[in-house]
Amino acid sequence: MQVKLAAYASAPRVGDVVAVVGQSAGCVVLHRVETIANDRVILRGDTCDRADPPVALHAVVGRLAAVRWGPFSLWWPHSGPIAATLRATGKAWSRVAPALRANLRRWRQ
Repeated sequence: MQVKLAAYASAPRVGDVVAVVGQSAGCVVLHRVETIANDRVILRGDTCDRADPPVALHAVVGRLAAVRWGPFSLWWPHSGPIAATLRATGKAWSRVAPALRANLRRWRQ
């Protein structure tokens, strides 16, 4: 899988999928913006139980523009009704996924 990033013309918005430079050298993380406060951004992966530690706003290197799986490419909209739906779906999934995982773990036992 490959991702294409786009530069920000303005600050990221809550619900955007952004790339940040990770703690490890050469590591880039794609997560959804959960909160923006002052010069800090709190991110969370859509299937993560908890949010990441806050990162500096300047650590955001771009926003998700497209995803490619083999011969298929999917552009990632940033405005309009489709983008709003994707943001809402991602935020809802980030709240539901941890409970689903916990229930699956109990079910497997």
